[in-house]
Amino acid sequence: MTDTTAFILGYECIMAEIDYHGHHWQAWFSPDIPVNDGPWKVCGLSGLILLSRSKPIIIMRMRLEPVKMGMGFACS
Repeated sequence: MTDTTAFILGYECIMAEIDYHGHHWQAWFSPDIPVNDGPWKVCGLSGLILLSRSKPIIIMRMRLEPVKMGMGFACS
């Protein structure tokens, strides 16, 4: 993790960096969303990863949508 922060989708995010399979990755995660997940295979940080990118340029981002909870729901 680094001390670098940015607001993404309205959440304050912290940047983490790692070298993985020949790419240098940046992952931006928000501790305000306590879910240890993210796009593609990028996961394992102490908050939801909202944006990840590497060089050469590969960008993956999450899309957040409100969900109406009822008596039952289905996952797609």
